[in-house]
Amino acid sequence: MLRYIVSDWRPRDPTEEETQEILYKRARTLARPAEGSDALNNTQRVLVFTLGTERYAVPVVYVQRIKPFDQMTPIPCTPSFYLGAANVRGKILSVLELRYLFDIPIEDESALTLKHLVVISAAGLEVSLLVHDIAGVTDLMLSDLKTPSEALVGISPDYIAGTTAEGIILLDVEILLSDSRLIVDEEVI
Repeated sequence: MLRYIVSDWRPRDPTEEETQEILYKRARTLARPAEGSDALNNTQRVLVFTLGTERYAVPVVYVQRIKPFDQMTPIPCTPSFYLGAANVRGKILSVLELRYLFDIPIEDESALTLKHLVVISAAGLEVSLLVHDIAGVTDLMLSDLKTPSEALVGISPDYIAGTTAEGIILLDVEILLSDSRLIVDEEVI
């Protein structure tokens, strides 16, 4: 047998002072830095990929998707670093070959197969980067990044946010995609 107890009890509204105290406690709790926040603010999650023998990284906030490279359509009247266009989930995107953009010497083209498209978006531009392999996602300590050395042949230091002790080159995606050379304004007559 179930019994229901009916009561007229209702919670009372807090007084103005109680309301202010509750709000003040909430504000203090939310304003307090989270544990380990210094470490979190000093790291950046990046996607690491390879081009030839070099490892590069881009912050994952700029990565829209990764897709196996299957086919591409060449586009006439474009610079050599634009290999063509590819259909990525119904979007037609330019395929950018960073080795040509950076003027990196390519010794043995046949030894390496370009396998993946990494779609990145920044500075109002969305392109796909053609890469050899995806190494994975990792967190880089920003304080451990070194300024780019002159040993990085062909790559403008403007494109590089820094390098790690392991030799990963972190690209500055905003500056890279703001390069005026990436805008093609040609007409075929």
